[in-house]
Amino acid sequence: MKRQGIIVGLAGVAVVGIVVAHYAGIIPPKSGLEGTIGAAKRYQATQITDRDVVLQDPQVQALLQSDLFHKVIATPEFKKVAQNEQFWRLVTTADFQRTIAPPNPSSEFGKTIAPPNPSSEFGKTIAPPAPRSLS
Repeated sequence: MKRQGIIVGLAGVAVVGIVVAHYAGIIPPKSGLEGTIGAAKRYQATQITDRDVVLQDPQVQALLQSDLFHKVIATPEFKKVAQNEQFWRLVTTADFQRTIAPPNPSSEFGKTIAPPNPSSEFGKTIAPPAPRSLS
């Protein structure tokens, strides 16, 4: 009998607690439910246009997007060289930058080493050398 009285007493306290919580606004909450009822407010941006993207040098972009570039950077040899500290010291020197800089096409030297025009008769006859076997 004593045990049954304790259980009834605890149940009564629980019911009173729930009633008080309901009238106090704790169960269910009276505010803060707007997110579950209303539509989600998502970030909306305008569509990107050609004017939003400015390419400094389209030739560099063409190189970076070429298949050859991706094949080269995927090789283990390139990865090894790219991690070599001596290589980076070399390519960051001013002398190296001058060496690989393209010549001014308006100079006499630039006109001499300029690649042939592929639409000209001369440009059509030039072909890259055939690879040689090392054996």
